[in-house]
Amino acid sequence: MERSIATTKGKVSIAYTGKDQVSLPNLEEAINRFTSKSGKEITHWTPVSLDKRIEIISERSKIKPSIMLMCKLNIYEDASEALHGTLCGSLFHLGVFSPGTKLSDPNDLLQHYTSLKTTIFWTCGLLTHDLFTLINEKHSNIEDIYIKSNEFTKIAINEMKKAAKYNEETKGFD
Repeated sequence: MERSIATTKGKVSIAYTGKDQVSLPNLEEAINRFTSKSGKEITHWTPVSLDKRIEIISERSKIKPSIMLMCKLNIYEDASEALHGTLCGSLFHLGVFSPGTKLSDPNDLLQHYTSLKTTIFWTCGLLTHDLFTLINEKHSNIEDIYIKSNEFTKIAINEMKKAAKYNEETKGFD
């Protein structure tokens, strides 16, 4: 199993060089399972697309797909663009696509970054609640945690609604 990345100026590689250095049960099976025919690492645990995984989760549980889809759209896709070094990914984090953001104004950029961080923290909390919902639904031994999570999620949603309304009314943050 080998991984590498190259530019015109050079190449960096890492490789698994031998099983004799590690002794774990089922190691050979795991290596074979996560190594492609060409010898490269298989990085996805499933060939099913992210959209299809979200659909399957929502079909097989009480979890609504809206939060996962929002995270995919608002976080995953932008982060993926940035990680792949696209122009869109580079410019997104500068606030270019946020209406009214002036790149020359440090306060506008601070507002943009605050908005990004708030969205990430908020959606992480909602995804954590979805995870508690799923675990409670399938194993029902965490009902106390689920109930508290549900209470905090309702509070968080109400606070975000207030913040969105305030932002709309004032056209910005203090």
